[in-house]
Amino acid sequence: MISIFEFIMKILFLQIILLYYRIEFVLLKIIPFANEKSILLTRLDNIGDFILWLDSAKEYKKHCKCKIVLLCNNSCYEIAKVLPYFDDLIPVNTKKLIFNLLYRIKIFYPICKRKFQKIINPTFLRDYFFQESNFISKDLEYILSKQD
Repeated sequence: MISIFEFIMKILFLQIILLYYRIEFVLLKIIPFANEKSILLTRLDNIGDFILWLDSAKEYKKHCKCKIVLLCNNSCYEIAKVLPYFDDLIPVNTKKLIFNLLYRIKIFYPICKRKFQKIINPTFLRDYFFQESNFISKDLEYILSKQD
């Protein structure tokens, strides 16, 4: 059985982490970073959908003159790194992204610092944590699917 003191300490610890999380992202909005001449493509779904989407990735590479960075699921990382369509890859463990606050900060903080020209999410997502990956920075343009 958990004591009241342990319960209060757990709540206090959680509140400190959440406060850190909020301060961190507020600072990222205030601190000016240099804009990067690149596009961030977010594909956090699994291998089957990723493989079906590869023709689109080829077209992005053909028509975009800037660097293309892919934010992808860990399950697609090995495939994506051998393809010539992406200049940089950011693998994400989607289960950890949902349940681990510190992991989410670890993933999103470097993305915020990079300040991409565009963030493109060609996937319809109903999940808040995956959709949050599109609003982590003051970028010039977001391209998203229409939500209900």
